[in-house]
Amino acid sequence: MLTALRRGASTTLAKVFLIIVSIAVVAGLGFGGFIGNIGQRTVLAVGDLEISAETFQIALQRQLNRLSQQLGTNLTLEQASLFGLDRQLLGQLASEAALDSEADRLNIGVSDYRLAERIANDPIFLQTGGFNRQFFQQVLRSYGITEDDFVADTRSFAARQQLAQGLVGGMQPADAMLEVANTYANELRVVSFLTLDDTSLGDRPAATEEDLRAFFNDRTGDYRAPEYRSIVYMALSETDLADPSAVSATDVQAAYEAEREELTSAGERDITQLLFQDSAQANEAQARLEAGEAVADLQADESFDFTATELGAVQRTAILDQAAGDAAFSLDAAGPTGVVDGRFGSIIMVVNEVIEDSVTPLEDVEDRLRQELANAAARDEIFSLFDAIEDARAGGDPLDQIAPRFDLELVTVDALDANGFGRDDEPVDLPETNSLIADTFESDVGLENDALDTTGGGFVWFEVTGVEEARDLTFEEAQDRVQSDWEDQQLDEMLRERAGELVSELERGRSLQTLSIALDLPVTITEPFTRGEAPDEMGGPATVAAFEGGEAHFGDVEGPPNADGETTTRLVFVVDDVTRPAFFETAADVQELAEQLAPALEDTVLTQYVQALQNSLGVRVNQALVAELTGGGSHSGM
Repeated sequence: MLTALRRGASTTLAKVFLIIVSIAVVAGLGFGGFIGNIGQRTVLAVGDLEISAETFQIALQRQLNRLSQQLGTNLTLEQASLFGLDRQLLGQLASEAALDSEADRLNIGVSDYRLAERIANDPIFLQTGGFNRQFFQQVLRSYGITEDDFVADTRSFAARQQLAQGLVGGMQPADAMLEVANTYANELRVVSFLTLDDTSLGDRPAATEEDLRAFFNDRTGDYRAPEYRSIVYMALSETDLADPSAVSATDVQAAYEAEREELTSAGERDITQLLFQDSAQANEAQARLEAGEAVADLQADESFDFTATELGAVQRTAILDQAAGDAAFSLDAAGPTGVVDGRFGSIIMVVNEVIEDSVTPLEDVEDRLRQELANAAARDEIFSLFDAIEDARAGGDPLDQIAPRFDLELVTVDALDANGFGRDDEPVDLPETNSLIADTFESDVGLENDALDTTGGGFVWFEVTGVEEARDLTFEEAQDRVQSDWEDQQLDEMLRERAGELVSELERGRSLQTLSIALDLPVTITEPFTRGEAPDEMGGPATVAAFEGGEAHFGDVEGPPNADGETTTRLVFVVDDVTRPAFFETAADVQELAEQLAPALEDTVLTQYVQALQNSLGVRVNQALVAELTGGGSHSGM
C-alpha cells in the first residue's frame, strides 16, 4: 500500500485495486470520539477513526477474491490466513486510517474539478472518444460498489497520495550510499580452491547394525510412512465413448463442405508491376504488351521512363493499391492489365502466371473430421450417461455395481498418499482432475462423493475403500534409508573434519598450492566474479563465503549441489584478488543503482512516518472479533 502511494499508484490496476479495496474502509470510518475500550463490533481503531466489523469483512472478502484469482483456486478464510491475509489487511487498514487522519489535520484535499479530471482521465474508464460514463458505471457495478463510494474514496486516496508524495517524492540516495552500493554490487573477486570429496578421504568405516540402530533411534520421527488411502474409481470420457467408425460418409462430407472456406488457400498471381509517371507512355506500353512484346523489350526502349518491380507470387491482400490488385486478379490468364490510375502514377500489372485457388482434399482431413464428429456425438451422450449414473448412485448403488452396468472399468488403487504417490514412491496413474487426490483425503470410507470433472470434459466417480493411518516405520522397514542417511552424515562429518584440518594448515602459513601438491588435488582458479554471479564450479554458499573477508581471506564451505541436488563435496578456498569498481556518479550503471535505491529509501521513510503516526494516534485491535470474523485463527497485536 505504501509503495503504491509513493509511486502514485502508477499502474491502472494498482490504482483501481487500491481504491476498491479501501472503499470499504472509508465507508466504515467515522469520528466517534470514544474513550476507553473499542466497541464490541469495532475491529480496529486508529485515534478517533473506527473500522467496523462489516467494513473489515467487505475488505477481507475482496482481498480473498483477489488472492484466489492470483492462485487460480477458491480459497477459504482459513487457507488465506496461512498467507497472513488477515494480518496484512489489518496493517493496511491501520496505515490508511493514520494517513487519512493526518491528511485531514493538515487540510490536504483535492478540488471537485481535479477530482473529476482524475476520474475522467483514468485509462480504465476510457473508451474510443474519451471517458465513457456508462462504461464507468458498468465497471463499478462489476466490483459491487456505488458511484458515491468510489468518488469519496478517490478523494481520500488522492489526499493520502499527496501527503505521501510531499513527504518522500523525489528522494535520491546520497553519493556515499551509492558508492557503497556500487562496491557491493560490482566488486570482483578471484578465488582459488581445492575440492574435497569421498575420494579424498581414503577408506571410510562401514556401519554396524548397532551404529544404524542407534542412528535410527535418535531420528525415529524422520522415518514415517504417510497416510495411505485405497480407492476405487470409474471414469467417463469422450475418448471412451467416441467411435469414429460409426460416423457416416455423408456426415463427413457435410462437415468437409462446411469447412471448405477454411480449407481453401487463396490463389496467387506472379506479377511484374510497371509504374509510369506519364500516362501517355503507359498507354503506349500497354498496347505494345498486348501486341506480344515483353517487359524486357520496353526496358530496352530508351524512350520509355518507368519503374519495373517484381512482386513475385502474391495473394490479392498483399497488393496495397486496391485498383491495381483488382485488375491483376481479374485476369484468368497471363498477360498485362489495362492502365490503372494508381496512387503514385499510372500502373500496368503484368501477370506472368495465374495460380488458382487450392482446396485441401477430403482424404487429407477425413480422419480429423471423423474424430471431431465422433467426439461431438460422445459429448452429447456423455451427459445422458452422467444423469443415468447419478440416478443409480442416488438409488444407493455402489460403484462396483454401476460400472459393469454401463460398461465402465472400475479401477482399484491400493495405496495413494496425499502427494499422489504409491508405496513405491512412484506417482499413481490417475484421471486428470483438479481435486481427486485432495477430495480423497477429505472423504472417508462409506461416504458418497460428488462426481469430479476431468480436464478432458468427462467425469470421475470415486469411493474410499480403506484408510491406513500414518505411522512410524520399524527399523527393518527403514533400514535401506537409514543406511543411506548414515553414510551421508558420515561423509559430511569426515569432509568437515578434513577441511578443518586444511584450514588449520592455512592458518599456519602454508599455501593452497602446497596443500594441493601434498594431497595430489588440483587447484581451481575462478574467473573474476561479483556477488550476483556465482561461478558454477563454486556454488552459492561458497560465493557468499568468498565475500565475507578481504584479500587473502580463506575458509571452508560446502560445494555446489550435484545433478540430484545433493551436496557431497567441500571446498577449501582462498581469496586471491579483490578489485573495487571505479565510482562515477554519472555512469549509467550508477544511475541505474540510484533508480533502484530511491524507491527503497522512499518506502523506508514513509513506513517510519506511518508508524510514528500510528504510535501518536494509538492503534487498538479487537483481537477476539478479528478471530471470530476470520475463523478463529490467532493474531498478533498491532
